[in-house]
Amino acid sequence: MGAQDSSAVSGSGKSANATAVRGGTAAAYWTLVVPTIRGDRLSLGSALTYRCTVLRRLRFALRPGWLALHVLCVALIVTMVLLGRWQLRVSESKHFSLQNFGYAIQWWAFSIFVLVMWARVLRDTVRRNAQLAAPAEPEAERAADEPVAYRRYVIPTAPQAPVDAEHAAYNDYLARLAAKDADE
Repeated sequence: MGAQDSSAVSGSGKSANATAVRGGTAAAYWTLVVPTIRGDRLSLGSALTYRCTVLRRLRFALRPGWLALHVLCVALIVTMVLLGRWQLRVSESKHFSLQNFGYAIQWWAFSIFVLVMWARVLRDTVRRNAQLAAPAEPEAERAADEPVAYRRYVIPTAPQAPVDAEHAAYNDYLARLAAKDADE
């Protein structure tokens, strides 16, 4: 299999080689066409190998602090699986004790929880890094053009009573009495 030109796939005029040569033979990798937004149109960027894309996104996970987290997660998962197996053996030695069987399932559930949370932390960090790397200008321009999605709070006012001649005369009478009391 020869070197493949992925310029037809990417839509760009540049030739990007998506093969790797190993021992004199070329083996094609899966290529990922990365779409990019430029101005008002969508253009296809250069073809990148899937492997390079994943490694670029997860490069942060090779730092010492992250490696310590990986080792801790693996140690927790192995420990909890072994504790679950131990609880299962205890359950079998007591002629299938439901309490110990429940503890075994609970240890395995804890190990699954650690695995899921580890994956979520990695996924959230990848997303946060992608958001930080993305330019903020298109969002700011879009926000300036769009109307505000909420309304400013307006304090409700008491409904105005219709003007009644008798009521107005009574208010004038009360005002004269108040003025008379103020004079005395």
